Amino acid sequence: MVKTQELIFCPECGKPQDIKVKAPYCLYCAKEKFRFQYLISPFTYNPTVREAVHHLKFNKRPTVAETFGLFIYERMLKTEIADKIKLLVPAPLSHERLIERGYNQTELICKYISRVSGIPYRNALTKTKNTNPQSSLSYDERKKNKKG
Repeated sequence: MVKTQELIFCPECGKPQDIKVKAPYCLYCAKEKFRFQYLISPFTYNPTVREAVHHLKFNKRPTVAETFGLFIYERMLKTEIADKIKLLVPAPLSHERLIERGYNQTELICKYISRVSGIPYRNALTKTKNTNPQSSLSYDERKKNKKG
């Protein structure tokens, strides 16, 4: 089992927090409204993680999904929600992007977590709007891009 660095996470969004911060939520959550109950993140988004994500998504490296799945699963086990998860649902890709990439990276991550946890996964969502890739947009553009 791979050991991850012990971090403090925001209980709302799951982002790692600076240990010195005493507020119950991070600054991001103080100004955002979310439509989910809980979110976990095993990493702080940094250049190394960014590179791994890009390998998975853009460099045809689907095996990276298992590494992400392992870290996400380990993080799940350290939360109070692990026993409450009944179904894993990957984020859908557009048909065009699925053809281009050859796989849905979130589906591969869900498959791995399902295999090690016994939690079923299902492709229960369909992408109905072809949007610009979020990675190419600013924060404000990302918010507009996902509306509707």
